[in-house]
Amino acid sequence: MDAIQGNFGGSGFVSGLISSLIATGIQGLGELGGAFQSIDASQGIGILTNFGDRNSDLLKAVMIASGGLSGGISATIAGGKFIDGFKQGLITSGLNHVAHMVSAEITGIINSRDSLREQGVDPDQVAPSDQTTIDKLKSNRILSPLFEKAGNPGVKFEEMKGGVQGRTVNDYYNKTSSLSLNSKVQHTYYKLFSYLGHELIHVIDVVSGTSLNLYNQFVSEGYSAGNAQFKMEKWMEMNAYQWNMNNTPTSTFYYKLNQNTMLFNGVQK
Repeated sequence: MDAIQGNFGGSGFVSGLISSLIATGIQGLGELGGAFQSIDASQGIGILTNFGDRNSDLLKAVMIASGGLSGGISATIAGGKFIDGFKQGLITSGLNHVAHMVSAEITGIINSRDSLREQGVDPDQVAPSDQTTIDKLKSNRILSPLFEKAGNPGVKFEEMKGGVQGRTVNDYYNKTSSLSLNSKVQHTYYKLFSYLGHELIHVIDVVSGTSLNLYNQFVSEGYSAGNAQFKMEKWMEMNAYQWNMNNTPTSTFYYKLNQNTMLFNGVQK
């Protein structure tokens, strides 16, 4: 704000500059703390997510708080008031940095919902549990490439218990999967889009051999067969929920991603 008023050397300008640098540094630190996100099926090579991916809300809070504190301290050093620098730092870190992170999530939601509107359906309309719905989702511009990578698996509606929205039955060794959606629950097209995308990521991991490669890698690292299986399954959930966070983010998916990440990292040899 000082810069807008022409006061480039004022404490407000200094606090804004410092808080912006600190917030950028905190965002950079969020890229540390890697954990498996995906595996190259041909080579069994792990690709890492970072701390920020798995703890986006916490990272945003830390960025805002650190920006405010650093702004207040730098304003005091420059001869201004701590509270003024603190407010300037909050504004700078909040609007300039966190807003960019939130906009990425909003972009994912808008893109997914627009992909359904392009097919002539209201994303919030309840979808019939029949083949017409499956055919429509198969031709969706976002889901269609996933179907192709998954080997165009069959999809069916069937009754499921326990609040399950969808499931895959996997044969890791023969690299085959079947995919089902719960017919007992009324879903909107957008929710079915989200659940189907999640399950398709599972199928891709199986038919590509990624899940089997990952299991073998964990066994070679000294994990028991049971723990290697469990760790592989937690990774598969992490991978699928990461797709949800990129395309249909919700607080539930965020929680599930973090829950499975903790379980994945907690498996003992």
